Amino acid sequence: MKKPRFLILILTLILLLSNAVSAAALTKEPRLEAESAVLMDMTTGEILYEKAADRKMFPASTTKMITCILALEHLDPESEVIIDDQVAQTGGSSIGLKAGEVVGVMDLLNALMIQSANDSAEALAWAICGSVSEFAVLMNEKAREFGAENTNFVNPHGLHDPLHVTTAHDLALIAKNCMENETFRMLVRSTSYHIDATNKSGPRDFRTTNRLLWDEQASTSIYVNGVLRHCRYPKAIGVKTGYTSQAQGCLVSAAEQDGTTLLSVVLKSSDLGRFADSIALLDWGFENYKTIGVLEAGTELGTVSIRRGSVNKVIAVTEQDIAYTVPVEASESVLTTEIRLDPFVLAPVEEGQKIGEIELLESGSRIAVFSAVASAGIEEGGLLSIFGIEDSTAALIGKTFLALVLGLILLLVVYIVYKRRQIRKKKEARALRLRQKQAQEEARRQEWERHYESRHWDNR
Repeated sequence: MKKPRFLILILTLILLLSNAVSAAALTKEPRLEAESAVLMDMTTGEILYEKAADRKMFPASTTKMITCILALEHLDPESEVIIDDQVAQTGGSSIGLKAGEVVGVMDLLNALMIQSANDSAEALAWAICGSVSEFAVLMNEKAREFGAENTNFVNPHGLHDPLHVTTAHDLALIAKNCMENETFRMLVRSTSYHIDATNKSGPRDFRTTNRLLWDEQASTSIYVNGVLRHCRYPKAIGVKTGYTSQAQGCLVSAAEQDGTTLLSVVLKSSDLGRFADSIALLDWGFENYKTIGVLEAGTELGTVSIRRGSVNKVIAVTEQDIAYTVPVEASESVLTTEIRLDPFVLAPVEEGQKIGEIELLESGSRIAVFSAVASAGIEEGGLLSIFGIEDSTAALIGKTFLALVLGLILLLVVYIVYKRRQIRKKKEARALRLRQKQAQEEARRQEWERHYESRHWDNR
């Protein structure tokens, strides 16, 4: 009886030691100048590091991420905007838009995300909603959609307002969702942009405020974990800077390495300190973690039976990329999946409807659950679907039955025509025989009359 308990004790100690080794394997967390920070695996959404991540802070121009995504969703990139008087009066960083100037939406978007132009932010807000206040309502709705529950925006650019607040965690969620848009990713990765002359201004050229993307100047070198280095971070792919005297240095940044994409947020650092903090966070993340891709979105998992549907089965697929963040030294073999599909689903079925689950296991232990969804919509079937017969098969049966009925009708018509012809021929034959008989009778009568008359004349 003691042996099983002894084995359990040994296994427990092994697990505790392995966890301790894993924890010890992490390098020392970076010391940040920023008051608030987050490091997220952008693929899985897992938080790898946080410092006062839910403290409400001033976001400065990192606000423009949500302004940009709303403009991409509500405006035609090929269209143009006529600049309003109020837009031309916007303070802070700008590209000097003038009242009555006609500017392309894509020019405004590039100015917004590269130059961090406040006047471009207002121009886009007015173009979408007709007022800054109405646009702020739209911004907050979008923030909630992204899961940013501790955010309140009152303007499209981030100029200081005591009510204009967010958190590092909320900004990470906003950035993660915005980066799913291809045009957004292109904008935040660009290092410079040129605007042709307009009806009110000459050509404009500007370079991104995000030094992670370009700056190798000695004059702006920074210390990262005690090492002097350039601001440029070769792995960087965006995202957005911010600075006001109240918010201080803010930066949302993303970087890629060997299939792992990390997203960092630092708030209330110094002007150059925000870049040092971000590099320190990103380096620490890549040193200690990696993303293992398990299944891609849309991977076929099997089929599920459909009852009362136009078809009797649908392919189940993964709803999203399935990935997991693991320590950098971990083997991919530790992650496995178990697929559990529903035995059947009653029609109608919507495309993307959940019809099963995928369990993600780490060394046999369940760590996450993802949805398996229908790859296509299935309409409710016809009358024969109650017997599990697909509409296409039912249609074939219907066509076959119709062809059979038409064939039988045709045969009946042919039979009727044939019988009528037979009856007509019989009638004609009887009529002919009758005429022949009448002719014979007439001939015999005439012969008898001739014979009678000849005898009568002889007797006289």
